[in-house]
Amino acid sequence: GGDELEPQRALEVEDDSDDDWEEEQEGTAAATAQEYLRRVRREAKRMGDIITRPRMQEQGKEQDTHYAQGAVEVTAQDDFASCREELIPSVRWERVYLRYFTRLHEIVDGKREERRGTAGWKPMPPLVTAEEGWAAKCHEEEGEEPSLKQMLFLDARSLLRMLWAFSSFLEGVEEEEARRRLLRGRGGAWLFAMLVFVEKPCDADTLAAL
Repeated sequence: GGDELEPQRALEVEDDSDDDWEEEQEGTAAATAQEYLRRVRREAKRMGDIITRPRMQEQGKEQDTHYAQGAVEVTAQDDFASCREELIPSVRWERVYLRYFTRLHEIVDGKREERRGTAGWKPMPPLVTAEEGWAAKCHEEEGEEPSLKQMLFLDARSLLRMLWAFSSFLEGVEEEEARRRLLRGRGGAWLFAMLVFVEKPCDADTLAAL
C-alpha cells in the first residue's frame, strides 16, 4: 500500500524534551542505541546554526562576507587548507571541550544580550582590520589582551573581519616556532576570545584552519 513508501524510523526514540536527564550521564557511555540517539538529539538542540567553511569566488571579485537566514557563509578568494592530521584532537578531547566551549559560549551570549538591552547600545567597528594591527596587539611588550568589555560591543560582521585579518597575519609568520610562541601568548588569547564571541559557531574545518 501507500504506507510502505512513507519513511519509517529505524529505532523508536522516547521523547527527549524533558530536562530531568542527569548531567552526570553525559560522561558515561550510552547503554542502548535508543539512548545514544537521544543524546545526539539533545546535543543537536544545544548547538545553533554554524558558519560554513569558505569557498572560491569568481576571479576579479573582492573578498566579501554574506549573511543569510540560517547558516552564515563566509566566502574568500583563497580556500582554507585542510587541517594537518597531527593537529586533529582525539574524540575524547573533542567531547569534553565541546561541552566546555558550548557552556562558555552560552554565558557570553547571555551577557551580550543583556548589554544590547541597555539604552544607547550600538556595535563597535572592528578593533583590528589589518595584519599590521594584529602584529601590534600581539606584541609581547606593547600588546594588549582581549577584554570582556571590548568584545561585548562587537557584532558578527566585525568579529569575522577581525578573524580574517588574524588568519592572514598568522599565515605571514614564516617561522614555526615564532607562530607557536604567538599562539601561546596574546595571539592565542585573542583567537580564543573571537571564536567564543562569534554568534554562530564555526564548523570543524573552518575552526581547524583558523
